[in-house]
Amino acid sequence: MIAFWVSAAILGFLLFVDGKLNLILSSIVLGMLVIGMWLKTRYQLHQRKEPSKH
Repeated sequence: MIAFWVSAAILGFLLFVDGKLNLILSSIVLGMLVIGMWLKTRYQLHQRKEPSKH
């Protein structure tokens, strides 16, 4: 999720400086958000599992 916030901050800065939206960077930010949410969900599901008894 840190990568999402860093890329979102860069996107916001470029939007402020240029005055127009950078579509390539926007797609990267969206991709980082989706990957971060997916990884967090997988981690939380992994934490819910009971330890296996071998």
